[in-house]
Amino acid sequence: MEAPAGKIAKGKAVKCILCGGTLVLNSTALRQHVGSKKHKKSLKEVEKDGHADVQLHEAFCFAEDHTASGDEEEEVETYGERMARINAALDAAKAEAAKKAAAAKEKQKKKRQAKKGQEPKKRPGKRQRQALKEAAAAAGELRAPKEKKSKKKE
Repeated sequence: MEAPAGKIAKGKAVKCILCGGTLVLNSTALRQHVGSKKHKKSLKEVEKDGHADVQLHEAFCFAEDHTASGDEEEEVETYGERMARINAALDAAKAEAAKKAAAAKEKQKKKRQAKKGQEPKKRPGKRQRQALKEAAAAAGELRAPKEKKSKKKE
């Protein structure tokens, strides 16, 4: 029974043994995969090895029966396991960031404690700076500030 042209027929998922376990989910995807460059290239490589009579049923197997390396089973991670792994990694990253923030905060706290004995360095205001300059000029340390000439156009 052929599926209607507009609909995708559902069926069992299969994997292509020749293409390293490429997952094929339905009949439409199977037809596309068999016509793909990757599958044709894999077929040519198999034919070079002397297996020219590979049948379609030999090239594909059910996805749940497929093993990547032959005897050993593939370790498949479930959705719950993946979420648990991601959440654990996220928690570890948050803990590391919190640890760094705490270290930076402790460093700032030590700096403030070291500076407590010292007066904070503040820049004097404009009038205070002018008074300091005049005092230094009077003491002979600096030259007297130049008076600004106003430019008037006559």
